[in-house]
Amino acid sequence: MSDDREKAEAARAGRRKDGLPFKEGNTREDGSYAVGKYRTPESGKFAVGDGRKRGRRAKGVRNVDSDFEEEFNRRVTVTEGGKKRSVSKGRASIIRLLDNGYSKGQTAAIIEIDRRHQRLLEKKAASQQRTVEADAALLEAYIKEMLGQTSAGPHLLGDPEEGGEPSACGEAEGTDEEQSDED
Repeated sequence: MSDDREKAEAARAGRRKDGLPFKEGNTREDGSYAVGKYRTPESGKFAVGDGRKRGRRAKGVRNVDSDFEEEFNRRVTVTEGGKKRSVSKGRASIIRLLDNGYSKGQTAAIIEIDRRHQRLLEKKAASQQRTVEADAALLEAYIKEMLGQTSAGPHLLGDPEEGGEPSACGEAEGTDEEQSDED
């Protein structure tokens, strides 16, 4: 315990653990050393926002996604029915998947084909729905613009059941039925 206290007092007095004084100009106000173990000099520290790029990928080094995309698009020669043609590796893998599924009857390939087909159908349906909604919004805006301040009710848009005025035919038929019931 006394050794620790002596070392602490030596540090406060501007001395190292072995009792020798710190280098001239290398002391703080509290007497401890300013530069040394775990205390780098200010000139060696990184300045905030100095513009250097640290911790990033080196120039010219590619990432895995870029390599995959390049290989996926690389052309290969495929022979189908005795004829050779050049296709991308991605297209070749799709051809192989379809051949394995339908020609060879591999269950896993058939399941994968079905999964991909369902995903395509869902994308198409979502795209069509967005198109229908966008068209309806455009038509509604056009009708409002053409009519000005007057309201464009559902009866003008072709929906007489939603708050529209009843047709003259329906009123006449209703009165005819009431008369026939009374007779």
